[in-house]
Amino acid sequence: MSFRAAVIIPTRNRSGYLFQTLGSLGLGLERFPRGVSLIVCDNASDDPGYHQVAGFLAQYPWARYLRFETLLPMLSNWNRCLAQARGMEYVALYHDDDLYDPDIISKQVEFLDLNPNVGIVGTDSWIIDEHGKVTGQWPYGDVPAITPGRQFINDSILKYRVFLNCPSVMCRAKALGDQPFDPDLPPGGGDYATWLKVAEDWDVGYINEKLLYYRRHSNQGSLENTPESGILQVHQSYLHYVAGYEARYPEDASRVLGWRRGLEDHTAFALFRVGLNQLESGGQLGGVPEALSTLKSPRARAYKVLLGAGKLLLDPKIIKYSRAVLRRLRGGLGMAR
Repeated sequence: MSFRAAVIIPTRNRSGYLFQTLGSLGLGLERFPRGVSLIVCDNASDDPGYHQVAGFLAQYPWARYLRFETLLPMLSNWNRCLAQARGMEYVALYHDDDLYDPDIISKQVEFLDLNPNVGIVGTDSWIIDEHGKVTGQWPYGDVPAITPGRQFINDSILKYRVFLNCPSVMCRAKALGDQPFDPDLPPGGGDYATWLKVAEDWDVGYINEKLLYYRRHSNQGSLENTPESGILQVHQSYLHYVAGYEARYPEDASRVLGWRRGLEDHTAFALFRVGLNQLESGGQLGGVPEALSTLKSPRARAYKVLLGAGKLLLDPKIIKYSRAVLRRLRGGLGMAR
């Protein structure tokens, strides 16, 4: 059989969720689109349920179950998975713990067919819990169908408008290249460094339909860190991208300087918000002051002072004042959320 597109699902020790993911994509209901290959890549699972997954997929000629005996970190594993889809026009890295509208694949393929200038397309999302109950929605519902690539880069860095939800993304294979994910980056934000690099040469698409049910649960890789360490991981990934951009476009030195300053301010703001939430919920700041100390921004020093005063006195008036500062700064920084 010949295929134009591949849906790749990296997985490890989540056979229960994986069966739900496969069912949501239309397997078993004959709704999986033609011309699309499904590849489940097992990153050295020790879950016996994967024998059942392999048997289930074996009945479909367009589906493959690949087991890797060597356990790799997330981004290295994603590169290994993508290597299984060489020769495809489009590739998607869907996640093994999320649910999907069965039309997501056909709609994304159609979008990329109709917009040859677009290198990557995501969708709007519901947020669900471990039981599949809807608990919220992705906070971006007003995204243009197509965002020029350089505008996407600028808005992502200076406004923290990170509207692409990784498990909803389908890419044009030639826009990704052979090793799109940097294995030296942390899991938090490592995917976004890739999307930003794609946007240097391609526009970014978005389907304003909730075609993904994004699951948040205790065994989720992106939730294994404390909030403050997760924020610093994203900060590290963005700085890595900016350094690479500077090497590729040395004539853009002034733009890069503005990006670095904006990243410091936004990261400090995000940490400050986490610290206020921690104070209000119980008075324990965790590692937020230490995280703020790693930043050079004057805002970071001011936030640390405010949080220190709130922790020392646990005074509702100070916390209320800090909340007012937070609201004013949100507007001043032009943040999307």
